Amino acid sequence: NGWWTSDVVQICIGLYDQRGPKHVGMERGEEPDYKMYFTPASANSDNGAGVLAEHGDGNYYYETFNPDYVFEFRISLDDILIDDDARLTPLNGMRTPFEPMIHDNDGSGWEGLLVLSPINNDNAHQTCEVWSSTWIGDQATTMSTGSDIVLNEFALHQNYPNPFNPKTTIRFSIPEFQLVNLSVYNMLGQQVITLIDKELSAGYHVANWNAGNIASGIYIYKLTSKGKTLTQKMVLMK
Repeated sequence: NGWWTSDVVQICIGLYDQRGPKHVGMERGEEPDYKMYFTPASANSDNGAGVLAEHGDGNYYYETFNPDYVFEFRISLDDILIDDDARLTPLNGMRTPFEPMIHDNDGSGWEGLLVLSPINNDNAHQTCEVWSSTWIGDQATTMSTGSDIVLNEFALHQNYPNPFNPKTTIRFSIPEFQLVNLSVYNMLGQQVITLIDKELSAGYHVANWNAGNIASGIYIYKLTSKGKTLTQKMVLMK
């Protein structure tokens, strides 16, 4: 069986500013496209460049929290080049093709594929036309600093930092004065801690969690109010 039949993450990315039509096939040269996949042992090129990094070498880290996992990977824009590929010089506002995919196999064979693009249809490995895109930016723009601004949506944002050790911050907003419960659960569905359980005013709120006495792993935090529930995952890594 090929690596794609395992529990593995695959990433397709184009290292160029994509403004015209999307590429049909994988291209090299001035607008190079890359495919990578990540196993417990290594980060690998799917363009024929072999192993890009190995677990524990300082550029790749992979940890399993049965049945979940988390990994971190870094590679220089010089080392990723193949043949005569042009090196990307990142600039604010660039739009780069990007398509992450998660292959699912919980032990009984390949079960499915989680993708970003709504037109992926398991074709991202064949054509860049179905890839999504992201952007490059390192500047934040403040639209207003007025204290009278109130967010009018029920939203739960990704915690930061994530992964974390042992402190993290959770941000959320509610559209009106209401009773709110924000709790953390382990992957067995057992409640670990309740961070907030009280009435709050409309707007933006922040909760801090110090998980100093909690074991490493993947946790779910859940925001519940007026019959609505939102959840997010976070990784505690000690």
